[in-house]
Amino acid sequence: MAVGKASDLTLGTMLKIVSKNGVHNNLSEDSAVWENILKQHVEGDSKGRELRYLIRTALGSAAVGPIAVDGGQYKTGSQATISEATAQWKDFSATIEVEETLIKKASQDFDSYGQPLVDELDIKVIALSRILSASIFGDGTGVIGQALDAGTVTSNETIFNFDTSDTARGFIGWVEEGDEFHTIQTDGTDRTPTLSSGTYSHYVAENVDRDNAQVTLRAKNTSGTNLDVTATNLVAGDYLVRGRTADTFQDLSSIGTTDYNDLSHYFTGLDSLSQDDSRVVNGITLTGNAAGSRQDESGNPIDSQAFQKLMSKLQRRAGKGRYTYNQALMSYETYDSLIESREVDRRFQSVQDDKRGVAGMAYVHMKNQVMFEPDEFCPKKRIYVIPNKGVLQYHGTDFDFVSPNGNDKFHLRPNGTNAGYDRVVQAFMTGSGALISTHNAGIGCIHNFT
Repeated sequence: MAVGKASDLTLGTMLKIVSKNGVHNNLSEDSAVWENILKQHVEGDSKGRELRYLIRTALGSAAVGPIAVDGGQYKTGSQATISEATAQWKDFSATIEVEETLIKKASQDFDSYGQPLVDELDIKVIALSRILSASIFGDGTGVIGQALDAGTVTSNETIFNFDTSDTARGFIGWVEEGDEFHTIQTDGTDRTPTLSSGTYSHYVAENVDRDNAQVTLRAKNTSGTNLDVTATNLVAGDYLVRGRTADTFQDLSSIGTTDYNDLSHYFTGLDSLSQDDSRVVNGITLTGNAAGSRQDESGNPIDSQAFQKLMSKLQRRAGKGRYTYNQALMSYETYDSLIESREVDRRFQSVQDDKRGVAGMAYVHMKNQVMFEPDEFCPKKRIYVIPNKGVLQYHGTDFDFVSPNGNDKFHLRPNGTNAGYDRVVQAFMTGSGALISTHNAGIGCIHNFT
């Protein structure tokens, strides 16, 4: 028997409907890494066609040393090695779009829950900040995830299983629900599903299961209509990327000596800047003195030994006391594991933050107190220890409005059919910059742990 409601009564519709003011955001707004980049590492604007900087990779040590006292000869000259790195600017944008009638009605209704245009603007800034935060941890390829297997079809939707091995590209934490994706083969060509009917354009992420590293994808056509998948056609090793099948993507099957900065429109992030596998980043081959400082844990559980080894390696390779290390970026899952380790390992220290009024945890190495900073976008298989300044730099701008007609930020959307205008107000925001490392050896990465 259904429960009776006031609206079921004969005169029940005379009663008003009570609604709580405001819109309650059910989504995470975290973008701490991007905010950190902007606040601490911004230098200059994105001027010119590219950014160039010099790094020294060898001292020319063959030219110095002891010689014989009885007629010894001076050593052959050997100059220090200087390499020029070249970074390309990466542009990013956001489009704000709201119906004109909503804007007018909201401005005349003082009891409205909010101003649609202002609210949409705020949300798009948050969305772009989150996308850029994820790219800070990426390798520059733009890959969001690598397929573990062929996945499954459940209720006509595709279940994409993420490969979580140490060398797999991407991370499930970079998937935003409601975002558009498509799957490609390693050579950049599309991997399209088999449908019961219709023409496939892209997927939309319906649900993200971070614990089990899988995402539920709903197939769509160009108009956004749902399509029923009968076979995923995925192959282990395929990639999940943002966008639609109409977008082109780089061949990643044999990168070889291709510069990672040229592989996509995304920043070449920490997963490449910290590497030591001879990949090329900004024209520099990451090997020897140009490589990052990495600690391979060979599949062992994460513990204090990993931090001790990495911190000592950083001091040795970058120079003792040259940089101050005060943060270790890690996933929440890794942070939880380290909290458990604290109970049995006294080298993990609890630290009281007198500014924020909360307790934190850190690893103390020499004069460095490295605070553990969990971050939503840091992959579970990585821990990054970064100096507070002097190594990681962002050259460029934050995002701002595009004003083609002076101060006019908002305009009506052109109608592509009749050359008129829709009753929709648009605004565009854009930014440009380059993320670089001036000393890769100063960036530490713990990887291949459980």
